[in-house]
Amino acid sequence: MSEAADRARWNKLQAQYREASKRYAVVSRELHDKYRWSEHPTFHATKAEREKLDAQDRKMQRALDGLLAIIDADSPRRGWRSGVPTHYIGEGLTFDDVISRGQIKIPPASFGGTEAHSRAFAAPLAEREPGGRWRRMHTHPTHPYSHPVTTKHRRK
Repeated sequence: MSEAADRARWNKLQAQYREASKRYAVVSRELHDKYRWSEHPTFHATKAEREKLDAQDRKMQRALDGLLAIIDADSPRRGWRSGVPTHYIGEGLTFDDVISRGQIKIPPASFGGTEAHSRAFAAPLAEREPGGRWRRMHTHPTHPYSHPVTTKHRRK
C-alpha cells in the first residue's frame, strides 16, 4: 500500500481502538460498581455481562492486530510488540513515528522495562558507516547488547 493509504488506515484503526477502549472501561466500571464487594467482579458477572465485556475486548484486539500489521509492513524498527505497551500503540503512537528512522518520541516503558530501555528504543537507527562497516542498534529492550554495535561484514 502507499504511505497515504497506510496513514489513513492507521488513523481509522486507532480511532476504533480508542472507541473500543472507552467502551471497555465503561463496561468494566459498571461491573465493578455492581459487584463492588468482590475483588474480581467479572467472576460474579452474568454470562451476558461477560460477553458484553469480551465483545469490547475483541474489538480492541482486532484494531490492535491491524495496527501491528501496518507496523510490521512499514516500520524500519523491530521490537514494537515487546518494547512498547500495547495501549501506547493503540492510543498514542503516531504514524510518523512508525515510519521514522530517526529519533522518535520516547514511549512509556513496557512491563518489565525501564526508562533507559525506552530511550534506547527511541534512538535513531544508525546508517552505514564509511569503509564498509555497518552500525546497528539492537532495539529489543531486554537484549544484552542494547547499545550501538559495530560489525564488519566479510565478503566471500
